[in-house]
Amino acid sequence: MQADWIYRLMQLKCRVAKKWNEIGGGDNYVYVWDRVPLYKRIWQDAASELSATFIELEEGIWEIRCGKDSTRLYNHMVQLDDPVVLSLAAHKPFCYSAFLGSGLPIPEHLVFRLHEFDKAEHFMEKKTGFFVVKPAIGTSAAMGVTTHIKSVSECRNAAVLASLYNDRIIIERLIPGESYRILVLNDKVIHASRRSGLRVRGDGKSPIGQLLRDQNDGYRNLKKTAYFRFLNKDKDLKATLEAQGLTCEAVPDAGRDTLVKSNAHPSTKTDEVRTVYTENVTDLLCDDIRSKAVQAARCLNAQFAGVDIITLTPAMPIEKSGGVISEINTTPGLQHHYNLRGDSGISPATIVLKHLLDTSYKKN
Repeated sequence: MQADWIYRLMQLKCRVAKKWNEIGGGDNYVYVWDRVPLYKRIWQDAASELSATFIELEEGIWEIRCGKDSTRLYNHMVQLDDPVVLSLAAHKPFCYSAFLGSGLPIPEHLVFRLHEFDKAEHFMEKKTGFFVVKPAIGTSAAMGVTTHIKSVSECRNAAVLASLYNDRIIIERLIPGESYRILVLNDKVIHASRRSGLRVRGDGKSPIGQLLRDQNDGYRNLKKTAYFRFLNKDKDLKATLEAQGLTCEAVPDAGRDTLVKSNAHPSTKTDEVRTVYTENVTDLLCDDIRSKAVQAARCLNAQFAGVDIITLTPAMPIEKSGGVISEINTTPGLQHHYNLRGDSGISPATIVLKHLLDTSYKKN
């Protein structure tokens, strides 16, 4: 067991490194609370579609009126769900317990505190594959999260990072696959987006490694050989192939697309890497995934939620693909559902706003 003073020193070092990264501009991610102009446009367009009146009360605070109906919006936050539901969604151990009690698939996991790190070490000894470490309560946008952990030292560093956000920490087995954000409103799936991974198309004779050499996949600033060397060292590549019983020597059938990475963009960073959704996949979801997303929202009695699912394919029931429900987000960020490839013209904000206006008069 590490002495407490050593962990405190590691925490201090981690805080300094994070601050230095912020000062140096290393974190270019735009958080949801920084997206006021975007949300203003989203809600203005939704109000216009419904012939409603959009009124700015303060910066980031708006009211939309339509006849006797009205609702107020605070950036991405809407007048749905009570404070208990909103708080419980950020309590990952509770959510996992609720999902498990309803028969929903979740990652194998363990909750521990920093001074109980030996529990996490024993958890890793009994499992195979890669791991994820994250704060157990109260964070979003990947804050404090580290993925693709393989060694005990990596796990310890990840636990220290997570402890900066909450004293309870979760370690779980990493589930390879693409990340899906499924928007559920009033027991209905209204939209779904995906962080598209990297795929190669088989020709019936070339191994996956050769297909990767031949495919530059849009990274025009990288030479193919350099790109392949990068991929060969990539933990995401290894985890994604292992989950399908594959290696770089496997030869896919001609015409068959094989997922080789859960994220199409190269990155050597595994901590606090935000999920950026790139593709509208609403019409690709099978009935099983839709029903499980709705069921997950019901576990929290949430009217409006973003359910995160990780799976190798959206066309197959989660249990068959080895997928899981990884998280649920109340007042989910609608920015994940706009400016996507394959947009169908459906505006999630308009659907949400119509529901808000239809229910507002009944509440008064």
